[in-house]
Amino acid sequence: MTLRDHSIADAGLVNRVVSAGEWLECGDVDLTLDVPRLAVEIPTGFTDMLSRAPNVALAWRMSTRQIFNTYFGHGYRAVEFFLDREARKGTYLLVRN
Repeated sequence: MTLRDHSIADAGLVNRVVSAGEWLECGDVDLTLDVPRLAVEIPTGFTDMLSRAPNVALAWRMSTRQIFNTYFGHGYRAVEFFLDREARKGTYLLVRN
């Protein structure tokens, strides 16, 4: 059984939120990680992004779909979400079943 805690420091980073002007974009995505815990970063303010920058929102949707489909298919599940308002991002913690 995998225990949840409030630390993502030891989780493998699947992607990274990168600043690209007003909007945050999805940096390089690694779909080959094979570790017990994974971190998936997403931007906050997605609803605003969807209305004001639909192309950026679509890119995020496609990237996160690929990430979650891949890792859920490899037996991972989302167990926690950490919000960092200052950095304008959130991080999902995935663990292997």
